[in-house]
Amino acid sequence: MIIWKDFGHQVNKNDKTIAEFLKSVLIEVVSENYRHLMAESVQRSEEYRGNKKCDGRKEMVFNPPLRGRERIVSGIFATAVSRVAQRSYPEARVDRPISREMDPEDGGNDEGQSAGRVDYLAFYQDRTIGFELKSAVANFNRVVNGTGGLTGLAIKRWANVQAQAMSAVRFLEKNPDDYPGAVGLAVMTLAARSVRKNRGQPESGFCQTFANEIEKNLMAPGGEDDFFVAVCEMPEKFRLFKNLSGKENGGDVYTPAIAFVARKFSQ
Repeated sequence: MIIWKDFGHQVNKNDKTIAEFLKSVLIEVVSENYRHLMAESVQRSEEYRGNKKCDGRKEMVFNPPLRGRERIVSGIFATAVSRVAQRSYPEARVDRPISREMDPEDGGNDEGQSAGRVDYLAFYQDRTIGFELKSAVANFNRVVNGTGGLTGLAIKRWANVQAQAMSAVRFLEKNPDDYPGAVGLAVMTLAARSVRKNRGQPESGFCQTFANEIEKNLMAPGGEDDFFVAVCEMPEKFRLFKNLSGKENGGDVYTPAIAFVARKFSQ
């Protein structure tokens, strides 16, 4: 994983704490993604050896969790946040004091309510982080060709997760005793999707091009210090999509890289 754009620290030295938290979470996320892949690799290799129909030439195809639907991605992040933060709660209410959130007799049944919730509430050092997460897809071929690779849905989801993080920090700041050093953190994963007719490595400099495309389309003008981009290149053997080999424009469908985009919000 390569950090292409880090948070700036010119305004508030405490922002380094948020950078440390996010980097630690992403290391856990990438490690957990790889652990899943290695476990799947072991399982599939055992099945592969026991399958008499395999002639030794069939390619094994894997399912990286970070390439999955948002609910799959969120499970990986929940594990990572719980390992990094001193305390963390998924799907936590932040529109009221934490003492009420911890009282099972208070508030009634609000399981269906989403207002006032954050995906993860994390306590890290002297900061309280309202962590919001989205996932989306980027078109690898368009990125390489310079014709734009971020779909309208990806841009919309990025706008939505930022709005959620801004809302979270406003709620947290209303209860500074319970939620000291409140920060809203918007994070989106972008899985690059490629259709290739050959099995070669990604074009040289793809990660840099991918990061530049993200900054151009997603970074707010004047908000450089609050913006973060990291790109993780997928290992070659784990890139191919299962059941999509040769089914799109005569080529195989790949995920060459996963990007992580983040923006922090605080007063």
